[in-house]
Amino acid sequence: MSGAQQLLTKLLLLTEEIITEADAIHPSMKENAQEQLEHVQSLVDLRESAIKELDAMLKLRRDENGGLQGLRQNEVGQRMGHPQNEVREPQTPRWNQAEQQQIKTLQTLERTLQMKMGSLHQSFSKQMHRIHETKSMSKKYIAAYQTITTDGSFIDKRK
Repeated sequence: MSGAQQLLTKLLLLTEEIITEADAIHPSMKENAQEQLEHVQSLVDLRESAIKELDAMLKLRRDENGGLQGLRQNEVGQRMGHPQNEVREPQTPRWNQAEQQQIKTLQTLERTLQMKMGSLHQSFSKQMHRIHETKSMSKKYIAAYQTITTDGSFIDKRK
């Protein structure tokens, strides 16, 4: 198993675990344990580091295969008037069959994960907005539960 395939496998497993954990999260913030949300966050952080590792490996692969050097040589060759076919073509990293299958699975899981996380984010944002509105409404009155009356009239103590 190549290094890229190992990283793809790690990324695939982390993505599946995040989706499983995200499915267990209730859209209402009150219903969720803090540990559950922190666990999902730690999984997302691990997934991010796996993506960065894979990206670094792919950049290294491209450099080893002459990807960037080939591009630079093409640019220099074109400036100096050399025909395109005399200059080495850039090569992109090739994926074997197993890696291609993992990438397709990851693409499908990524769409699922994006939809799930988007709906949770939207739900949590609405709840935070409601909390903020309630908090701001309660602060509009200095003493919300104290009524001061003077000769039968009500004094509004809004700020």
